[in-house]
Amino acid sequence: MPENTTHTPPPLLFLWQALKVYPLDIAKALVAVILTAAAILGVGYGLRSLVDQGFSAENSELLNTSALILVGLALTLAFSAYLRTSTTAWLSEKIINDLRQKLFDHILHLNIETFERTRLGDLLSRLNNDCDQVRAFISGSAAVALRTILQLIGGTTLLIISSPTLTLYVFGIIPFVIIPISVFGKKVKHLTHKAQALDGEALSVAEERISALTMLKSFTAEAQSNALFSHLQSKKLRLVKERTHYRSLLISLVIALIFSAIAGILWIGAKEVIDDNITAGQLSAFVFYAIVVAGSMNSFAEIISNFNLTLGATSRITELLDKPTESSSSSNTLTTFKTLAFKDISFTYPARPDVEVLHNISLSLKQGQKIALVGPSGVGKSTLFKLLLRFYKQSHGSILLNGQPFESYDLHSTRTLFTLVPQDPVIFNTSILNNIALAKPDASKEEILKAAKRAYIPEFADKFPEGYKTELGEKGVKLSGGQKQRIALARAILKDAPIFLLDEATNALDSQSEHHIQKALHAVLKDKSAIIIAHRLSTVKEADQIIVLNDKRIEAVGTHGELMKTSLLYKTLAQQQFLDV
Repeated sequence: MPENTTHTPPPLLFLWQALKVYPLDIAKALVAVILTAAAILGVGYGLRSLVDQGFSAENSELLNTSALILVGLALTLAFSAYLRTSTTAWLSEKIINDLRQKLFDHILHLNIETFERTRLGDLLSRLNNDCDQVRAFISGSAAVALRTILQLIGGTTLLIISSPTLTLYVFGIIPFVIIPISVFGKKVKHLTHKAQALDGEALSVAEERISALTMLKSFTAEAQSNALFSHLQSKKLRLVKERTHYRSLLISLVIALIFSAIAGILWIGAKEVIDDNITAGQLSAFVFYAIVVAGSMNSFAEIISNFNLTLGATSRITELLDKPTESSSSSNTLTTFKTLAFKDISFTYPARPDVEVLHNISLSLKQGQKIALVGPSGVGKSTLFKLLLRFYKQSHGSILLNGQPFESYDLHSTRTLFTLVPQDPVIFNTSILNNIALAKPDASKEEILKAAKRAYIPEFADKFPEGYKTELGEKGVKLSGGQKQRIALARAILKDAPIFLLDEATNALDSQSEHHIQKALHAVLKDKSAIIIAHRLSTVKEADQIIVLNDKRIEAVGTHGELMKTSLLYKTLAQQQFLDV
């Protein structure tokens, strides 16, 4: 199967590429952050003026001016806080909307092999939980991190201006703060990645068990399923507990170191004031800036922890985006169908390379011809359909379409050649009308209703109060197996492709419904080609050619009458089904 393999940039660069799409929002957030940092740092200057020129000089006019400056700074801080939070919140929503759409589109185009190796819950966890973590960082921590950096730079500069001597003591503390941040930050990142992986596994188990709830209840397996989910949750909880321990330890260490240092610096500064080396206002401003710098360092501990969480989430997202998608090796579109041929096809599934499913299969289909595939379960009948739909590429041999290699045609173009009616139809939680329209989204309502009528859907659709607008519930819970099959047939009729692939198309129907559907199919397939998989041989007696598969090979080929004489396996299957011979 041709693949598109992409190489997404590292997590940080990936986040920046997502952000830079919205330069105006980034500019607004930057302005807000700069205003916030400037207003906070300006408070120190106002405090110094208030102490030195207001209190100490007993100058009421300067006292009033200083107070007004502080009020102005408070208003600036309030405005910038509003601008920052509103801008970053909206920016994060837009980015995550883009990211989720990109991820979902990528998931839809992943090759089938990826779904064999990846659990659905893990994919959903990346689409939901990991994206939420990125959103939380962009809307909160990213702007706070930038503001903290500005406050650190500005605060440190003003510390030096206020008192170079005291600033040396502050710088002496920094290594004791940075070292635990670095050590514990790596530990938190590692634990976060493991916890997120377990979260995806638990979500996958939950999705599997809930979707099969009726079967679980029939086997009274609720406790067993709950135990498995509980085990995964407990493992995750232990990891989260360990991660929380390291995060809390990191924050508490930083707080202890910083505020102990502030106490020491305050003691040294007070002695400097007593010795008339600095003024009380300078000390007040210095202590304020020291608190700002210390608070910024303390914030960094939490920011780096959140940053590590986000890097873990982003790496899981980029890892998914790096998984190969389907691609077409050609832009050659298909316009007509004349012949289809399998030439010595052998196949093994990528997930089971040591088990051959098909061996040297050769068969052909001409326009208007009907071919039936019969044989015991597990002999590769449905696998042939998967090869035709290009979910997989054959291991050996070739598939020829109109005499040309299958891969020489565009992928989308070849899939429009077929319409599949599966043994277990998928019904979506939407209306009957929309479920049928899946096959042809641009179809008119009249076309949809016409296809529904030919599949005998009015027999049950008209009994619902809302008719064709009835929402069918999760996986079509409101429908019986036969009713689901009729919707699948209506889709096939609506698509009206040249080749019908019928995989036990009447398997879930009662005898009366089967009679109706057989009549409908007879009319629909009149001018169509068809490949029919059937265990009930009554559905294939009139096929132009019946191919008997056994032990991954073609055992016999012929009409019903011929095979009853030449194929012991076919005759046995017919007798087991009390088929009139």
